[in-house]
Amino acid sequence: RTLKTDLVQAVNEEKISLTLAAIQERERGRHRREAERRAGWRAALMLVLILTLVAGGSVIYWQQYRGQQPTTPTPTSLIDQTLIFAEQSRGLDTTNWTPREFRQQGQTALGLAANQPAGRLENINFTAGGRPLRPGDWFQKAEIGPIIKTGNYLGNKFMYGLASGPGAAGFLFFETDLYEQAFNTLLGWEKNMPDDLDDFLILKATSTPPLPDPVVFRDKVIRNIDTRHLTTAEGQTIMLYAFLDRRHIVITSSENLFAEIVSRFHNRPQ
Repeated sequence: RTLKTDLVQAVNEEKISLTLAAIQERERGRHRREAERRAGWRAALMLVLILTLVAGGSVIYWQQYRGQQPTTPTPTSLIDQTLIFAEQSRGLDTTNWTPREFRQQGQTALGLAANQPAGRLENINFTAGGRPLRPGDWFQKAEIGPIIKTGNYLGNKFMYGLASGPGAAGFLFFETDLYEQAFNTLLGWEKNMPDDLDDFLILKATSTPPLPDPVVFRDKVIRNIDTRHLTTAEGQTIMLYAFLDRRHIVITSSENLFAEIVSRFHNRPQ
C-alpha cells in the first residue's frame, strides 16, 4: 500500500459517489416533472367540470324562465303559430259542455278580450277528452247543422282567435287542401253563417247589428284580397270571409281585424 494507491482509490471512490449523485438527481427531477404534469391535468379537468356545471345550470334556468312566459303556445295548437302569431294562448276543456254552454263560452271569451289592452290576439285551443277539437268536432259542439256534413272540406286544422280591446272581435282560421270544395262549402253556408257564428265572432253586449233580409254576401276587396262581405243596410260590417291563398281561410266580423290578420300572415317568418 502506497500513497499513490490510496489517492487512486480515493479518486475512484469519489467518481462513483458523484455518478450516483447525478443519477439520483436526474431521477428526482423526472419524478418532480411528472408530479407537476399530473397536477396540471387535474386542474384542467376541474376547470372543465366547473364550466360544464355552470353551463348546464344556465340552460336549466333559461328553460324554466322561458316556460313562465305567457305567450308560449299550448301543446294543443293545431295551426302552425307562425302563420298568424298570437301574443296569448290558452286552452278550454269542452268535454262536458252542452251546445248552449259552448256558445256562451264564446261570448265569455269575447267579453274578457274586450277588457284587455287593444292590439293583441289570443288563440283559444278547444279540447275534449284531452284531445284538440278539429273543425268537424267544433261544428258538432256548436250544433252548426248545415256545415257539419261538409265541414271536412275546410280542413283538419283550424284556429279560433280573439282581438282584444274595446273593438273585441273573433275570427276563425282554417287550413285546407281542398280549395274548390272549401270555396263551394262557404258559398253554400252564407245564408246561415251569421246566425251560426255570431256567438263566437260578435260581442253582443256592445253591438248586435241587425241582419239584413235576405242575407246576401257581396264581393269586396280589402287589403288587395277578394272577400265575401255582409253588411247592414247602413253599411256596417256584420261578417266577412276570404281565402288568403288557396289553402288558408279567414272568417271574422271586423274589417280592422281582417286587415291585421292579413298583415301578420303576409309578414310571417318564411
